[in-house]
This record gives sequence, C-alpha cells and structure tokens, in this order.
Amino acid sequence: MSRATSLYFVGLVTLLVGVQAAYVSQGNHALASHLADEIHRCDDVRARIDAVDTRVRERVALLRQEFERTERVLADPELAASQNAQGAEVHE
Repeated sequence: MSRATSLYFVGLVTLLVGVQAAYVSQGNHALASHLADEIHRCDDVRARIDAVDTRVRERVALLRQEFERTERVLADPELAASQNAQGAEVHE
C-alpha cells in the first residue's frame, strides 16, 4: 500500500471517528436535555405533592381539634347542655 493510500485511510478513519463523536455528543446533549426536563417536571410534581400534604395536615389538625372538643362535650353533661342551649339560641 502506498503512503498516499495509507494517509487516505487514516484520514477517512479520523473523519469517521470525528463524525461518530459528534453524533454521540449530540445524542448525549439531547439525553441531558431530556433528563433536565424530566427533573424539572419531577420538581413541579413534588411541589404540588408538598402543597397537598400541607393542606391535608392542616385539615387533619382541624378535625383532631373538633374531635377533641366533641369528646369533652360528650364527657361533661353540663357542657353538653350548655352547648345545646347555645346551639338553640343560634337557630332562633
């Protein structure tokens, strides 16, 4: 094989390696971009879940307070009578 032919093949292989590297680089860039989009989407979902979690915890705390108040009223007949009387006044 002549020197020119050898240089031609070396140049061709170098070009192909360069093209392949560019292709892989573009693929990696596209993959990285896609992963970044997915991460942002997950962050958005996590923020929505945290907001719902906060609202649920607040609602549970209010229900717990109402339950404890109801237990106190039921445990004390005088308080229950007083609550009933107040309720009757409100409805009049």
